[in-house]
Amino acid sequence: MTDEKQHTTADNTEEKIRMAAKKLFTERGYAATTIRDVAEEAGVNIALLNYYFRSKDKLFKSIFAENFKEYSQQIAAIFFQEDIPLEIRIRRFVSEVTDQLKKNPDLPMFIMSECRQDPSAFENVAKLYRERFANSSMLKQLKEEAEKGNIRKIDPLHFQFLLNSQMTAPFLSMPMLRSFEGLEGEKWDQFLEERKQIVADMIIAYLKKTDD
Repeated sequence: MTDEKQHTTADNTEEKIRMAAKKLFTERGYAATTIRDVAEEAGVNIALLNYYFRSKDKLFKSIFAENFKEYSQQIAAIFFQEDIPLEIRIRRFVSEVTDQLKKNPDLPMFIMSECRQDPSAFENVAKLYRERFANSSMLKQLKEEAEKGNIRKIDPLHFQFLLNSQMTAPFLSMPMLRSFEGLEGEKWDQFLEERKQIVADMIIAYLKKTDD
């Protein structure tokens, strides 16, 4: 086997393990997932899995970091864009993050459930997130618009939570929505598309200065 083929085989094996681990960690959580479970799901032996990741803990941390990175990159792309009116930025954020989560619908539940099980796993990531986004152009813009009287004043923490909670809510509620409301396939896609408009309108309406 040539070096190129060996490299390709190794990449494929590692990716198979990652995909299997992501699936099982999301469905069962860290505690209920064993190395044997992941190996069987990936179709490899335990020795090979340990060769790539050494332990369940290292495998989990790798998957966790990878998943959160995907989500935070989408947020960063919009939070740090310059010269965009606030209303357009909010609409773009809602649309693009919804599309990203459609590709990774289990990501919000995966992050939330594991943060509850082991908050320390999220501490370093959360610290980096806070430091980075505190200086984002979007939050600076929010402050400037409030100082001009164009929008109401809002704590950046509440603003970020408002955005993120509205984005993740459908995906955290996905089993219930699909079971009770029959939101599958095209109906689910239509619901998410309609929600983009509703959520953006709702947030923008809240931010607009009132007569009070």
